[in-house]
Amino acid sequence: MLSAEPAFSREWERVNNLAKFDLDYTHLEERLSDLTLLASRVAGTSISLINLIDSHTQRTVASHGLALGSFSREESVCEYTLTGSDYLEVTNLAADSKFQDKVFLTQRPDLRYYLGVPLTSKEGYNVGALCVLDSKITSLAPGQIELLKLIAREIVNHLEAMRTVHALQNQLQQVNQLPKKLMHDVQGPIRSIQELCWMMVQPGNKTTLKAALEALHIIQKTTQSVLDLSEEILNDGKETGEQQAGKIILPLLKEKLEKLYWVKARNKKITFQIDSNPSVNEFSFSNNKLLQITGNLLSNALKFTPVKGTVTVTLDLLREEKQNILYVAVKDSGVGMEEATMKQILENKATSTVGTQGEEGFGLGLPLVASLIQELNGTLKISSRMGVGTTFEVYLPQKC
Repeated sequence: MLSAEPAFSREWERVNNLAKFDLDYTHLEERLSDLTLLASRVAGTSISLINLIDSHTQRTVASHGLALGSFSREESVCEYTLTGSDYLEVTNLAADSKFQDKVFLTQRPDLRYYLGVPLTSKEGYNVGALCVLDSKITSLAPGQIELLKLIAREIVNHLEAMRTVHALQNQLQQVNQLPKKLMHDVQGPIRSIQELCWMMVQPGNKTTLKAALEALHIIQKTTQSVLDLSEEILNDGKETGEQQAGKIILPLLKEKLEKLYWVKARNKKITFQIDSNPSVNEFSFSNNKLLQITGNLLSNALKFTPVKGTVTVTLDLLREEKQNILYVAVKDSGVGMEEATMKQILENKATSTVGTQGEEGFGLGLPLVASLIQELNGTLKISSRMGVGTTFEVYLPQKC
């Protein structure tokens, strides 16, 4: 069993690697939910989840049997799965001292069994985990675990393909390279389909007929997903509805942030509000790394704001003659920070403190924000008063 917490020396690279995927968490459920269903069928468990873990938060991006959104990283079992390349199995969570005070044991659904498989990127970093859970104590056979590993690889293939799509959308001027990149990235999902089929037909495989039929259904859906990704890449930046490839508008950004963070704010009884300038609603701007930047700022604000406090987000597009500037401000009524702390953040130095309800941190969220903003040639400003609160202001230049 794996038990050590993630090594801090690699944690910065791991969190930064997850940010490079530039994922829109609100749309992953529709792409990945069938794989959680297959995982549950293979394992014979009532619950399966796909979790991605950043510096503050575990976010369930697809699920079967248990609807979850996001919660603090220190409440996670998958946190421990990140430490190695192999699976982590806990046959009785209640018997392990590391998990006895976790909310999933003290409240419904009162879970007991856990098995997690790391989701490892092509760079070798564990960005999350596929896990199966149940309220009864059990154990999985080696063949079942191998099938779960294959499903985990298929999940990563989907994420890698999405990352390629995003990268290509942000470099549409290199259209002549698209067919070659497309062929490279569809090979991964196809190989996973081949491996899954091979495992299902091996002599002695104890997978039920129902699970086998589910696997065939997933294979069909996966091939369609590959075709959809191909069309998305070859769309060449044409507008689809209210969003253009690689672009977003203020109302859509506001909607995504509300979906991702209102539950966390509600659980802490924090008044959470997002204001946007309606006069610039029709103007689109780059969504490159945008959810990673705003998400880390919001996670930090919620962490350091006391119960019944306030967190307010302001979204605007400042129109100038030569370029537009995307403006994002996150203001909280939290504990505040000292001048030395603000300087460390702007210098990308990792430090960590405990939140208002004892939330642990890994000191990486805000330095990551500063690093991403720097990559986008933007500006980060911080103002704060101890005991009053903190405001982060982000200015990101946009091409007109």
